[in-house]
Amino acid sequence: MRDIHWTVGVFLTFLLYVIAAVASWRLVEIVRRSVGFAGSRERTIWLIEAVALLVLAVSTAINAPGLATDTLRAIAVDDGWYALRGNAQGQLITMLIGVFAIAAIVSAYWSRSAALPASLALLATLLLITFIVVRAISLHAIDQLVFMRIAGVTVSSILEAGGIVAILMLIFWRTAMLHRRR
Repeated sequence: MRDIHWTVGVFLTFLLYVIAAVASWRLVEIVRRSVGFAGSRERTIWLIEAVALLVLAVSTAINAPGLATDTLRAIAVDDGWYALRGNAQGQLITMLIGVFAIAAIVSAYWSRSAALPASLALLATLLLITFIVVRAISLHAIDQLVFMRIAGVTVSSILEAGGIVAILMLIFWRTAMLHRRR
């Protein structure tokens, strides 16, 4: 098993998740005050966002994807099918992308009455979670791409931080929209 340790990158990712979760939580109240009952679906979306982002923060803090990967790798080695893992990984990734597509369609339909930033944030969070799980499943070809470094930073970190920043921008956009309404 990997040791759970914090690096600057892990700390910054954790911090981004916490900031986004708090901002989303605060937006729930802003929507309640500004839109009232008509915004109940949107409030639910921002609450889901806050909880999901907080769970991702905790997951980052304890390195849950790495621990899951290590555990599954140990099981595959112990059961003797580690050499054949590529096919299982490919099937899992294909299934995960299918689940993401269905969840994205259902979420887009369910959130159609909410403000555009809320719907986009929900889709961005689904995409971020999908990326994190695909990275944890880790096909060798995907590993080579996501762990490639640009200016000393992995593509994986850039994509994850970019997803969190995109969600934060959607939160700030919606907050600004509601403040202009007053």
